[in-house]
Amino acid sequence: MRCAQLATHTHIGTRTERQLTRDPANAVRASHDLLTTAARRLTEEERAAVLERARTGGLRTDLVLERARAGGLFDAKKDGGRASCWDLTNLKNVDKKALKDEIELLADLENIVAASQTESLKKAMQAQAEKVAVIDARLRENIKIIAKEEAFKCGYDAPLELKLY
Repeated sequence: MRCAQLATHTHIGTRTERQLTRDPANAVRASHDLLTTAARRLTEEERAAVLERARTGGLRTDLVLERARAGGLFDAKKDGGRASCWDLTNLKNVDKKALKDEIELLADLENIVAASQTESLKKAMQAQAEKVAVIDARLRENIKIIAKEEAFKCGYDAPLELKLY
């Protein structure tokens, strides 16, 4: 499975993404910019399909990662109004699972880089690690946005009221 995941990371690598991973001070801002741009790429049909999968329990981490790689994560700011509390909770939980998987992959890549004896393999694996780091940043930012919308929609951020009868 790890080899398949490594192979799927090869098609990412824009200049912005490389800069993002090399400059931690700008990582959050840059990942937010990437998410904002990415959210515009999802068509109305794609956004509706994501919401339908959230409603029916059909969300999958592989699809989340595919959208993260392509720069098209679900935009809770834009479509959160159409999503129920349940939908947002499902979206957040699947994004968290996808992030966990990617963090494990990043650790594997870093171990390969550390153990590598050839410079070409080190460079290739380091490039892959940078791509995974960009996906991680996108997912982290998206999870924050979904969690904020979820808290609002589900009433988690409402002050606790004591009702006396």
